[in-house]
Amino acid sequence: GRSVHYLVARRDAFAGKRIVIAGGGDSALDWAIELAGVASGVALVHRRERFRGAPESVARLKALAETGRVELVVPYQLDGLEGAGTQIEAVIVRTLDGEPRRLPADAPTATTSGERTRTSPPSSSTPLAPSASPSSRMGVPASSG
Repeated sequence: GRSVHYLVARRDAFAGKRIVIAGGGDSALDWAIELAGVASGVALVHRRERFRGAPESVARLKALAETGRVELVVPYQLDGLEGAGTQIEAVIVRTLDGEPRRLPADAPTATTSGERTRTSPPSSSTPLAPSASPSSRMGVPASSG
């Protein structure tokens, strides 16, 4: 993928893609659940073990995680994007203790990057984009929750 997406206009644009979503609120959970039906893989990154979404959404998300349709990457924080030129290949996350992990993303990565990020070396990664405003989170594939 070439871009960080703040809005999913067409769900089918993510068909067969590996998607990374950041957040623990309703928007992030809703998009993880929705895209799990079309993407080849969905990783949901959140800095806490608990999610702030609606209880029904949390239950659906956990059921998808049990079947392997969604990977819960918790507790982790966003760190940067990896790729060559304008091609995004992975999202770099870190544990709360600073241990890095690479999440492959062969499609545009769905995130609002509301999580705090660190700048990675420019030769191998690009820092994440600034946070979206709260009003723009309606229909956004991830939240900072």
